Amino acid sequence: MTTVFRVFNRETEYRKSELFSFFSKKCKSIIFEKNRIIVKNNGNNTFSFTYPDKVDVMLARWIAFVMAEGIIGDYKLGTHLLISQKERVKLLKEFLDNTKKLFDLEFKKRSYHDYVIYSSPFCYFLCDLLDLKRGRGRNV
Repeated sequence: MTTVFRVFNRETEYRKSELFSFFSKKCKSIIFEKNRIIVKNNGNNTFSFTYPDKVDVMLARWIAFVMAEGIIGDYKLGTHLLISQKERVKLLKEFLDNTKKLFDLEFKKRSYHDYVIYSSPFCYFLCDLLDLKRGRGRNV
């Protein structure tokens, strides 16, 4: 464990190639890249998303949309982010496109004007980023 910790904190190069070889064999279908978070829960599901290097206009607009139109729900099936918008379709389309560009995630259409991401790790990341409390039916 100490060696792994030191490799990830760039304190040593000792057995680094063996460690990354081990990870690449175990995670063949996952693309490793800068700013990508990969989470595996209970051995069943793997969640992966990226995050931006810096705050720019696109990220600020994305966060504003989430704050205005989003709900972070914490239910039995896990935490999810729900966006509901039926009036401003152009703004919703821009938001959905920016979600793909910024986080490499796609919302699923749940109803006529509701879109959802079922990813507890992403919701936890988002809550920590925006300093929000998670909870059942949490209005953002």
